[in-house]
Amino acid sequence: GTIEYLSPEGCEGKRLDERADIWAFGVILFEMLSGERPFKGETLPSILTSILSQPAPDLSQYRSDIPRVLTDLVRRMVVKDPDQRLPSVRLVGAELEAIMADRPMTPVTPIAPAIPAGPPPACPYRGLFAFREEDAPFFFGREEFTRQLIEAAQRQALIAVVGSSGSGKSSVVLAGLLAHLLQKTGWIVVKFRPGSDPFQSLAGALLPLLEPGLSEIDQLAEIRKLAQRLARAEIPLVDI
Repeated sequence: GTIEYLSPEGCEGKRLDERADIWAFGVILFEMLSGERPFKGETLPSILTSILSQPAPDLSQYRSDIPRVLTDLVRRMVVKDPDQRLPSVRLVGAELEAIMADRPMTPVTPIAPAIPAGPPPACPYRGLFAFREEDAPFFFGREEFTRQLIEAAQRQALIAVVGSSGSGKSSVVLAGLLAHLLQKTGWIVVKFRPGSDPFQSLAGALLPLLEPGLSEIDQLAEIRKLAQRLARAEIPLVDI
């Protein structure tokens, strides 16, 4: 759901129950009555901080015609401690019915939608897939390791990035190191998976750069020859 309506216990990753829905409903009521969200921020961390630590504003500060019983109801719906919050949606509904039967409310100006009309922007995050060079603007959290890789690439011909599966090796190499190197001149990037025959795979990736324009049959023969030369160290990897 939308982060602005997430309860404090939801922000902390705790188990959720009906009281989390009461919190979200209370935030919606506050927004409908005042035209403002009670917990705001410019960034995700600031919104979470507001939800977790800032008290909800008093609705009467926004509108003087709101009955005190209604502002009190909303206040009890957005209590940060779920044990002190209204315990059931049925109880909330009963109190709202009683308030509406007693006094009609003055309508407020509709709130502009938080999301502009039109198709939503594409999600920039890769999920279980590795970040690529073009994903560099969205890749963060590995700045120090990326800096070390960039410095190492200036000093040595071979760099091994070793780690367990899923630790982010491909992401830091592609979206960190290569994204930086491709902004410089003199770098040609070739990517391949070693498979069961690393030299054959390397030769297959390099040959189109070394011998462009070959037919498919000639490519197969030349790849085999290049792989054999690489395996016999006739062509040092430092020269590639």
